[in-house]
Amino acid sequence: MSHQFKVGDPALVVGGVLFLGRQVTVLAHLKAGESWTNSKGIAFQFAPEDWKSCWVVGCDKSATFKRPEWLIPLRGDFTREQKRVRELTS
Repeated sequence: MSHQFKVGDPALVVGGVLFLGRQVTVLAHLKAGESWTNSKGIAFQFAPEDWKSCWVVGCDKSATFKRPEWLIPLRGDFTREQKRVRELTS
């Protein structure tokens, strides 16, 4: 499963180890050989041999690479769903 994201979109991490089950912010999309520079000016090179592309995501002032299928977009208003979950767990 692959989704279209834009920089700044919220996403849920469902694969890998780092940030698993957490909401992250999409920071960049990279293809093999491309690099990304964080806000402190530190560049990271994306060079995995078996991945064609990845998303750079951030959470709690940290960032990591994630495969596209490891992210689920969080879009829309979840107020009704959150209220129902609270009612069911009360």
